[in-house]
Amino acid sequence: MGTSKTSKKLKRHEYPHVWVKCDLAWSTGGECLTDEEFSDRADEQRHYEVGDWFLTAKPKEFHYDPVPVPDWDPEAKVIYAVVVHYSTGDTFGRIEGCIDLPIAFVSYEEAQRVAKELQADSKKDETFVDSKYGFFKSWTGYFESLDGVEVKPLHGVI
Repeated sequence: MGTSKTSKKLKRHEYPHVWVKCDLAWSTGGECLTDEEFSDRADEQRHYEVGDWFLTAKPKEFHYDPVPVPDWDPEAKVIYAVVVHYSTGDTFGRIEGCIDLPIAFVSYEEAQRVAKELQADSKKDETFVDSKYGFFKSWTGYFESLDGVEVKPLHGVI
């Protein structure tokens, strides 16, 4: 009996991944406006700096999860991360300047395509699914809002 070759669609956690250095550069606001335990607070603004990518994690240096790279090439020196900017909050205040790096690519064109689809996706469902990729959209929820999507080139440090 012969066997047929079928291509299996990989799940997000099965893709090759890299560790991306992501640091909170500055943050302002967030102070409680009264002495009450549950009170309104000043809106908070954050700014993150997204840096280089690494093949192995160094927990004391990294402040982010591994980022999947579906079209991984071990010879790649630069990858293109899809960076999502969003705001969140709760009943008591807002936090602006949050980011998520759901996926990265060796191909700039594929990164641009996914970024454009994310920017255009106004549905408030929990996952983004196109013909190839699926991941949780942390920027969708009752208090969350999408502020923008960009493609950022990241250099490898091996």
